[in-house]
Formats: sequence, structure tokens, C-alpha cells
Amino acid sequence: MDKIRIDDLKIYAYHGVFDEEKEKGQIFKVSCELLLDLYEAESGDNLDKTVSYDEVAHLIYDTVTREKCDLIEAVAANVVNEILINFKKVNSVTVKVSKPDAPIQLDFKNVSVSVTKKRHIVYLGIGSNLGDREENLKFAIEQLGKDDFINVKKVSGFINTEPYGPVEQPDFLNGVVEIETIYSPEELLHVVNDIEKEAKRERLVHWGPRTLDIDILLFDEEIIRSKDLIIPHREMHKRMFVLEPFKEIAPDVIHPVYRKTIEDLYDELVKSAENPREELPFILPEIVDDLWVKEKKIVYAGVPGAYAEAAAIKYFGENADIHNVKSFDKVVREVSEGISDYGVIPIENSSAGFVSGNYDIIKNGNVHIVDEVVIDIEHALLGIPGATIDDIKKVISHDQGLMQCKDFIDDYDLKKEAVSNTAVAAKRVMEMQDKTLGAIASERAAELYGLKVLKKKVNFSRENATKFVILTHKNIALSKSNRISICFNAAHRVGALYRIMGLFNENMINMTSIESRPSLLRKWEYTFYVSFEGKFSDKNVIKTLEEIYADCDELCFLGTFSS
Repeated sequence: MDKIRIDDLKIYAYHGVFDEEKEKGQIFKVSCELLLDLYEAESGDNLDKTVSYDEVAHLIYDTVTREKCDLIEAVAANVVNEILINFKKVNSVTVKVSKPDAPIQLDFKNVSVSVTKKRHIVYLGIGSNLGDREENLKFAIEQLGKDDFINVKKVSGFINTEPYGPVEQPDFLNGVVEIETIYSPEELLHVVNDIEKEAKRERLVHWGPRTLDIDILLFDEEIIRSKDLIIPHREMHKRMFVLEPFKEIAPDVIHPVYRKTIEDLYDELVKSAENPREELPFILPEIVDDLWVKEKKIVYAGVPGAYAEAAAIKYFGENADIHNVKSFDKVVREVSEGISDYGVIPIENSSAGFVSGNYDIIKNGNVHIVDEVVIDIEHALLGIPGATIDDIKKVISHDQGLMQCKDFIDDYDLKKEAVSNTAVAAKRVMEMQDKTLGAIASERAAELYGLKVLKKKVNFSRENATKFVILTHKNIALSKSNRISICFNAAHRVGALYRIMGLFNENMINMTSIESRPSLLRKWEYTFYVSFEGKFSDKNVIKTLEEIYADCDELCFLGTFSS
């Protein structure tokens, strides 16, 4: 790039923090370096093809003497802005303002500040789906054009598009605008946000309806990832309503991340639409308003007094036909084979985490989660009548119960043994009639098996609760459900899991839990169990599942529930 320089233009002006500086004034020296293309001026010896340094010098003088500033930083920025506004051939300018008589009580030669600015080519996406959509878009373009620091260069035609995201709303009118600006990315963001506010845009719901939406798609070739600004726009390469109008005005612009032209990205998106992904590997559930429980059989694992029994009673009621089996596997088998209509098994504890293996059982058991029920857990230490807490040398309970009471067990230096269920532990203590043996179980289990409560609330967390899931062999989902559970095996290639996790963020889906378990397909590979907020009627849910399926070896639907 060619240069024009003006060095040490002497200007008497009245800038400074102190009153005396603004009253008496002093000499300032201003230098500038202009970057521009001088080929036509050189080859044709034509003044019209260059920038008159005399005009630049007078503009600098007028700008420096026009108003009084506290800081020479402001003086330099004012000069830079005026040069770029008034001389369109200048691509970039650096202005140096020197203050040789600055009020410093030491021996010095000079104080100076340099400011550099350049012109930027920016592409904005504009959209509206409330009110007069076309007038809203024209308003945005008009406001951009009124700004001294913005030059609107190209405007695409407007296209009508369906809304993007989970919110039901009217169709959008979309377009793309090419501007030239001397704003920084952050400054431009404030400008477009102010224009949105003038159009009465309210940011109440993400992806919700709006009178005006302005997105910064590309800013030169910059790549920015900050709290308030992401450039290039992270979803632009996936959105036809962006690429179609973008291609109309700038087909050869290169995306700085994917290093492909806008036209190439458009063609790829068209091709993917013509050749859609395979259908999801499962049938979407039938939506029902309620579970029919009259004359239905419900099964849980354990013995009477187990927390699973309490969960079954809480969800289905005390008059329901509830019975027990020995293990979680048998619960799933009974439901799968139609022996029982519904099953109840624990899936996660707030203190100890996931119940190991139960997601695997559900995945492989031909059953579906249809809802959940949460039981507050208050473990007690139980012993036979006549025993005291000092007599106890060993406690038995379910693995989760032992984990949830670890602090108590360690404090009393007790041995421990895991059994299949907390109520089974209580039953065994009753059968053994050993004063040194205690059970960690519920107070209800103490009542059922004739045991004595030696100490209440022995779990270390007072906010201890267990989530139980309701299982059915039918592929149904309650209309009130707002959570979905899936599992998948990420493809065995670099970044596969990272990309899948990123899909939840890109599609604005809140993941509520994730657990990894060793895959049974290959050694050292894992199955991921994920629950997230959403319904199958949400467009972004289906989109996310399709995109996950495209990047994984296996995708399974586990069920739905309401929080």
C-alpha cells in the first residue's frame, strides 16, 4: 500500500486538562501517514486520483482548532475520523499528536500519542418478523446510512424464511447488507444494538419474534470469540436465509474459518438439503396426556420398605397394584415382557451421583422412560432391639446408601458391606439378630422389620434426594414432558465428542445431565447418556438429534420426563 506523509504540522490550540492550558494555549505538532493506492495517480499524473495533502493539512488544522479537548488522545482520534470521513481514497490513517510543552516538571523532549484506524468491510444479516417487516429492514438500512462512520455499499434482496429455533412465531424477512466502516467490531455492535432498540426490539426470548434483528456476520477476515461478540457468526454457514442473500451481493467473499467462498458454502448447503441425512434410528414417541394406571401392575426392585417402594407409592398412589422383585434387571424384564405395566428404578442421587449401570439396563431392555419421581432420602442407622450405637461394628446397605453416609461410617470407624437394597439390609439385620450389625435404611424399614432407630439422618448431605424413573414398554411420552434422555457412542475420530457437545450449545439446548459408561462394542470406548431440556415438537431438538446422529456410531432414545 502506498503512503502520503505530513510531518510536524504546527498548530496553536487549547487542549489540556488544566484551565491554564485551555486559556493560554500552546503549540501542538501533528503528523499523519495515509495509506492508499496511488497507481492511477502515478500512471496518469492526475491530482483527482490522489489526495491533496494541502486539503488534508487544512482539515487537520480545522479539526485541532475546532474544539478544546482534555486529552491529546481525543485530538488524535478526531483527526483520524475526519480524514477517513472526508477522503474516501484513504484506506488507513495514523495520526500522531505531539505536545512538546506539556506541563511536566522534568526535563523532557516531547509527549505524543498515535492513533491508527482503517476502513473495514463488514457484512450484516438483517431480519424481521413483527410489524411491517420490509419497512423494518429499510429502517435499519436507512439508520446505518445516516451514520458518518458507515457507508452502505450493497444491499441484497429480501427473502421470506421460516423461523429458526424452537419458538412458534411468524415467518421472517431476511437480507444481507455490505457496509464499509471505521468502527471497531465492539463499537459497531453497540451501533447495531442501538438501531434495534430504536426499532423497539425487545430481547425477551432467545430466537423469539422481533421487529428487527441485526447480526454481524463477517468483519474483514477477523475471528473474534468474546463474551459479547462472536465473529464470524457461528451459524451462518448452516443458514440458507443468510447464505442466499449473501451470495447475491458477495459470492466470492471467503469465510475466514472454513476458507470457502460464500458461494461454495451455499452450494454445499443446497446439496445437503437435496440429500438429507438418514432418518433418526428410532421412532418418535406417541404423545399422551396421562398414564392409564387403573388395574395396571407396577414393579420395583427390593423388598417392602425400600425407597423404590416409596417412589412407586408417591407416583402411583397407595391403592396401586405394586409388587417387588429382587433386582433392577428383573424390573426391566417384567416391563419389557408385559408382566408389569410400569417399573420404578433409581437413576441418580443428588449426593452420590448416577446409580451405576441402570442406564445400561434401560438402554438394552426394550423399555422407555416415561416420567420421573424424586424422593427425599433420610437414611437412619438401624439395629436390633436392645442394641446401642456403640455396639455397632459393621453396617450393611446398598452401594448408594454407603456412599451417601460415608462421613458417618468413617467417623465411627465402621466396616461396611454392600447389598442389593437398603430394605434388604434392614431385613438381614432383623434375621441375623446380631447387636454388632447395623443397617443403613429408612425409618419405615425399621417399622416393617421390627428394628430400632439408633441414629437419624446419618447421610452427610441434608439435601439428599434420589431420582427414580418410571418405565413402560410402550413408546409414549407425556404431553407435559419437558426433558429428553438419549444415549450415543461418539464416532472414533478426533473431536467427535467435542463437536457433539457443541451442537447442544449451537442449537440453544440446555443439557441437564451427562454420564459416560464403557461401551460394550469396543474396548476403551464409551457410551454417553445425556438428558436435556426440550420436546420433540421443538425444531431445534430434531435438528440437534439429526446432527448428533450424523457424527456418532449409535444413537438411542431412552425416554422423556418432566422436571
